[in-house]
Amino acid sequence: MRLCTLLAILLLLGSVSAQTTASMTLPKGWDTTEGVDTYTPFANSYFWAGFDLGTTNAQYNPARTLFMYDSTTFPWSPANMHVITKLSFRRDGPAQAADSTAHTRKWVVIVSTNTHHPAQANFNHFESNHGTNRTEVFGKVGTPKDVVFSKTPQPTAPKTAPFDVSITLDKAFIVPANTKTLCIEIRSYAVTGATAGWWRVDSVRYPSTNYNGGSYTMINTNHCVSPPIYWTSRAMTIGSNFGHIWRPAQSPGGKQVLTWLGLRLTTPFKFPGTQCDVHVFPIILIRSDISETSGAYGVYVDWGKIPLDTALVGAQVDHQSMFVDSAYPAGVGLTRAGTSQVGTGYDPAVCPVSSCYSFGPNTTRYIPVMDPDNEPYPRYFYRRCPIIKIN
Repeated sequence: MRLCTLLAILLLLGSVSAQTTASMTLPKGWDTTEGVDTYTPFANSYFWAGFDLGTTNAQYNPARTLFMYDSTTFPWSPANMHVITKLSFRRDGPAQAADSTAHTRKWVVIVSTNTHHPAQANFNHFESNHGTNRTEVFGKVGTPKDVVFSKTPQPTAPKTAPFDVSITLDKAFIVPANTKTLCIEIRSYAVTGATAGWWRVDSVRYPSTNYNGGSYTMINTNHCVSPPIYWTSRAMTIGSNFGHIWRPAQSPGGKQVLTWLGLRLTTPFKFPGTQCDVHVFPIILIRSDISETSGAYGVYVDWGKIPLDTALVGAQVDHQSMFVDSAYPAGVGLTRAGTSQVGTGYDPAVCPVSSCYSFGPNTTRYIPVMDPDNEPYPRYFYRRCPIIKIN
């Protein structure tokens, strides 16, 4: 009996060992093919949060990202278990021509599996997407580990960049047989040694509604000021935090932002001394100070948590914002306005991958500094995931 048991264990270990020697890509089929955006259609695709390195002062933002891959994207048979010992990434090819300098980043990688489809990923809360086998496989929260990014020239088309950013897991992760979704979370904290160049990870993007069950509609489409203030809203969902995001195209350090929720006006009016239209009559006003002093990076304000009540699904809120800045006529610059509709927290489009993420040193009402370990609610989501070489 003991001999039979021992033989069974040896056979299992042999099977596991054989599986770990194979090199494959997740999603499958992208070993030597550049990732594309099937939504636009078939344009180049790359992902930034947790990977991005920009030429301007080698800008790099902390990030928390969670990628979800459906079993149809597995390069092994989902009916079988699989062992992962190493993850490798490659630089996106066509996105930026500048070579990236070698640099080192601090990461924690967390892996798990769950039973729901990525199209039903919960974008309201990072942890809700992890399964019970959630495992810190590289570094630990509070003790991140170094990841080396070698100098990588832009590849010459149609070649792809090499998978030269690799991490060997501290512990092998077993993907159980019949797994529905594989979740890979990366917490990226800091970068050292970067001086110039671009680095964005090669990825694949799939069509979706682009909103997690809710919607965001721009009321007016033209910028009334130059430089413009790019204005978006994090789609509201029950159980999540409702927030606004700006990307001012100038250095807004020390400036103020006034944001309001209110009633959409049938006929907008010009703000005195400007060419900016006021589209929303303010009822609730919030003020935020901006500390970011360089670059067009996100500025985020949090209005608080929306109750987890299905009766709120479909409710709409109109909103607009104003930058107080002497660079603009009359000292103010208005954003475009928008209408957000409360959603369920799930994107109804069926896609094989999903991602939710937060990134950047943002000034917010409740989160003064972006810290991946203190970022429970994703600020963004996408039907886009990196192409990962699995060993």
